[in-house]
Amino acid sequence: MKSATRPRVFLSASVPLPSRDRSYFETADVIAIRDAIRALTMVIIEQELQLVFGGHPAITPMIRLQVAQAGIPVGDRIVMFQSRYFERDFPTDNSAFEHVELVDSVSNDRGASLFRMRREMLAGPFQVGLFIGGMEGVEEEYALFLELQPNLPAFPIASTGAAAAKIFNSSLNLQRRHPELRDELTRLGDREQSESYFISVCGRKTGRIRFDTRRSLESPNNAWGASYFRRDLQVQRSTMVRI
Repeated sequence: MKSATRPRVFLSASVPLPSRDRSYFETADVIAIRDAIRALTMVIIEQELQLVFGGHPAITPMIRLQVAQAGIPVGDRIVMFQSRYFERDFPTDNSAFEHVELVDSVSNDRGASLFRMRREMLAGPFQVGLFIGGMEGVEEEYALFLELQPNLPAFPIASTGAAAAKIFNSSLNLQRRHPELRDELTRLGDREQSESYFISVCGRKTGRIRFDTRRSLESPNNAWGASYFRRDLQVQRSTMVRI
């Protein structure tokens, strides 16, 4: 599945569970994960980009809720991948998405089925990869994204903790060149400048959704990440970072 009409953004995210590796759970910032998903989804809808992600019991409802609150048809702006291995356990939220890519399972092998789905999902083309919170799966998708899309930027949002922080903390290059991933997302600049960039690269501007990005990062009810995502989704190939 490829789209020739919309710049595509890959999202890998999850909310760590206490029953799994506790190193993810103990460092996760659940509020930051939620707000980052909200902000990114709003920017995708506003700018008519395409968001590609793998369905997850915690993340799928967050995206579904934001789509519902937008109050407009999103069509193929949100593309969710799912492996048929989990078909019996698909959440009811799946029915809210207009574009779902179902990937055949590999026998009864969970790991092989996930790997097949991820390779199809990450085949591209993409503009950028964003990694939020998460556990082992986010680390695996990050590594696969770098393998399959070696010339594209991949940004682990370390302020959300968990796997994203682990990835960030293991890369001196990321720490040196992108400290904002850990410290302060909103410092990345004003809205008008970033929206102007999207007008030039996407050739359109919806004007249907507006955000207040002036509030503090701590508020759980704002779009604190919107200005960050607007800026980082516009990275040009001439300035892309090899990680």
